Amino acid sequence: MLALVGGLFGACGIGGQRQLRDAFPDLGVLVTTTDPARVRAELANVTLPDSDSHNMELLAMLRGRETVTAAHLVLLVRAVALPENIICSNGAGKWTYPQRGKSEHAAFVDQLLTEGAAKLDDVDGYWLGELIGISQSDATMMMLCEQYVPAVDDGSERAFDELLRGMPGSPAMLPFLSLYMGPQGRLDGARGWHAFGKMSFDNDRVALLETLLQRNEELSDERVLMAMKAFSFDNGRERALELLVDRASPLDAETARAAASTFSFDSGRGAAFATLAKRGGVVLEESQLARFVGLCSFDADRVKCVQLFAPKLQGEPRGKAANSLLSKLSFDSGRLKVVELMASRWVQLSKDERFALLQVFSFDSSRKQATRLLMR
Repeated sequence: MLALVGGLFGACGIGGQRQLRDAFPDLGVLVTTTDPARVRAELANVTLPDSDSHNMELLAMLRGRETVTAAHLVLLVRAVALPENIICSNGAGKWTYPQRGKSEHAAFVDQLLTEGAAKLDDVDGYWLGELIGISQSDATMMMLCEQYVPAVDDGSERAFDELLRGMPGSPAMLPFLSLYMGPQGRLDGARGWHAFGKMSFDNDRVALLETLLQRNEELSDERVLMAMKAFSFDNGRERALELLVDRASPLDAETARAAASTFSFDSGRGAAFATLAKRGGVVLEESQLARFVGLCSFDADRVKCVQLFAPKLQGEPRGKAANSLLSKLSFDSGRLKVVELMASRWVQLSKDERFALLQVFSFDSSRKQATRLLMR
C-alpha cells in the first residue's frame, strides 16, 4: 500500500541543494543519457530554475529531436520547476507530483507531453503510466490514452498492472480510471476492483467506488468487506458504506457486523449502525445483535445500537441470547434502558428465562425496576 510520506513544499528545490547547472553543465544529457534512472535521481536533488527561459530551453531540446524515448520525455518534465506537493512511497520507490493543474508551469508541462507524444518511439505500459501520471489536465491525459493505451493494454491484469505501476499516488490516476478506462470498458469485471486496491487516498477510493458501483454486476459479501477494509479513515468508510449498502442491500447480519467492525472509533461505528439499520435491509436475532453491541466501547453507544436494530429482530426470542445481550452492558442504567427497548419482545420468554435476566443486574433497586417491565 502506498503511504503519504511528505507534505507541502514551497518550491522544487529543498534547502541546501545544488543549482541545476552545477549538476548538469550540459542540459542535453536529459535527452541523450543512456542512464535515465541516474539522471532522474540527480534531478531530484537540485534546485530547478523557475523561469520561462529555462522552460523554453527544455522545449527547444525536445523540438530538436526527431524521436524521444518515454524515459527522456519524463526527464524533461521532471526538469520543470513544479512544487512537490504529493509525495508517495510504496516501499520500492518514491514518486512526487505537483497539485494537478495548479502550478504556473502546468500548461507548459502539458505542452511538453503533447509535443513529445508525437515523437515517442518506445512506449510500454509502465512508461505510458508515468506520462499519464504527470499530465496536468484531463485533455492531455485523454490524448495520451487515446493514442497509446489500445496498443499497450491487451485486457490482461498484467498489462493493467504495468499502467498503474507507472503512476502510484498520482492525482491523474482517478481521472484516468473514471474518464477513460471506465467508459472504454477497461474496468469491467475484476479489473475495476484491482484498480480500486491501487488507490492511495480515501477521497479517490470513494470516487472510484461510485464509478464501479454503477456497473450492473453482482456485489458479493466478500467484495463489500474488501472495499471497506481498503479505507484508511472512518469518514471515508462512512461514505463507502452508504454507497455499498445502497447497491448490495439486503446485507446478511454477519457481513453487516464485519463491515461495522472495520471502523476505528465508536463514532464511526455508530454512523455505520445507523446506515445499516436504516438502509442496509439487515435482519437479525438477539445473538447477532449481541455481537453488534459487543463492538461498542460505552453503554450509551450500546443502548443506541439496540435502539437502532431492535425493530429489525426476527424469530422467537431466546433466553440465552437475551441474557448474552443484556450482559454486554457495563452498568445497570444501561441495562434498564435495554430492557425498556426489548420488554415487548422479552415478555414472551418463559418465567425462568426472565428471572435469569433479572440476575444480570447489580443492584436490587435496578432489579425491581426491571421486574416491573419483564414480569407483567
